[in-house]
Amino acid sequence: MNWFGRSCLIAIGLVAGLCSSKAQEFEMGYRFYWNRLSEDNNFTVAGATYKDGSNPDCSARTVWPDGSDFFVFKDLKDQELYLRLKNVNWELSDKPGTTGTLRINFRAGGRVAGGDYTFIVMNKNTIAVPDIANQGQFMQNFASFAYMQFVMPGNIPNAEIPLRKPKETMAALAECARKFKADPELLKPKKSPPVDDVFPWWAKRI
Repeated sequence: MNWFGRSCLIAIGLVAGLCSSKAQEFEMGYRFYWNRLSEDNNFTVAGATYKDGSNPDCSARTVWPDGSDFFVFKDLKDQELYLRLKNVNWELSDKPGTTGTLRINFRAGGRVAGGDYTFIVMNKNTIAVPDIANQGQFMQNFASFAYMQFVMPGNIPNAEIPLRKPKETMAALAECARKFKADPELLKPKKSPPVDDVFPWWAKRI
């Protein structure tokens, strides 16, 4: 299956002038789960189905004030776990679809871990890391450390992501997947709930 075409998302920013297009895109999918988690957790977990037949998914997302963001996705049909990182400070020169190797480091106090991972270029400031569960010990490290750093090749700036309550985030992703599995009605077409300022980032597939 063509992963690059199947499972990527482009987040829609909450900025002036995008309200009508944002709402139109949101109508394409149905949000069946949303959990902002605790006040000191920097992730939001959500689940969605898609009227166009694309695979449903659960995702954990954190965002920076400059518009950069990071997602952990779980494809609920194929069970694939994959990542997407957007860094507005990047200017990637490779064409979309180009693959490369990066290192993801984890640290907490004096503990460190990490490994090399294959990534796919999405656009000039966005990459995806497919099939993360079969690339090293990512999920175990994600749940056990306080910081995660993407070390990019060449002179591309690194990106560091705080993991404030990673076990809570992973538990919410699992809860999202259980909710989908327990309710066959979620696969039927539904009208999306209204877009609001609590959940401004929904997305369209490419």
